Amino acid sequence: MLANYHTHTYRCHHASGEDRAYVEAAIRNGMQVLGFSDHCPWVYENGYVSGTRMSPAEVDGYFQSLTDLREEYRRDITIYIGFESDSQNFLYTLHYVLHELHWPIRYYKHVITPLPFEEIEKRPDRDVLRLIRQSLAHLEINGPNVIIGMLPDGKMITCCDSKKLRPVVIGRDENMVVISSEVCGLNEVMPDRDITNDIYPNERELIEIDNDLEVRRWKQ
Repeated sequence: MLANYHTHTYRCHHASGEDRAYVEAAIRNGMQVLGFSDHCPWVYENGYVSGTRMSPAEVDGYFQSLTDLREEYRRDITIYIGFESDSQNFLYTLHYVLHELHWPIRYYKHVITPLPFEEIEKRPDRDVLRLIRQSLAHLEINGPNVIIGMLPDGKMITCCDSKKLRPVVIGRDENMVVISSEVCGLNEVMPDRDITNDIYPNERELIEIDNDLEVRRWKQ
């Protein structure tokens, strides 16, 4: 079955075209399922307006437009309507691990996606990992999630969990290292790179990129 569960609209400011055009293009290309997932609206302090989300005032129009299209094209395609949720939990937990607990960045992965207890018991650091899981269980994130972030010192990190829906990828050339949530984005930015050097992190890894562009792979 041909399906696309991740479609943005003009409301989040990095897509263009009308809602109907997306539906009709999907039908022409043989899609059987089309999912809309604009970035979830967010009310910020001090009146800040995001350039990558729809505004709260656009929510009703978003759902009304897509609901009407779902009914109109119900015999041609299945349409799902939802949001891409950009959780702040990852940021708060990262701050807690680095600035309150003063732990190395690699332990961030043990907090948000800890190892199963049976695997923990086989590790030489099992006492530490067991305490993390027992005391910080409320900070666990049950995916699917991909995290791409920049630390206060300018380093970048990325990691994912076993339920990831998109294959985060790291590519590099002589001048830069790029993290992308989809390889098509990497191909656009670095079309001439050596793709054999691309890194696709698995669910047990955290990737750290230093300011000197050194790439470190931390395994749980």
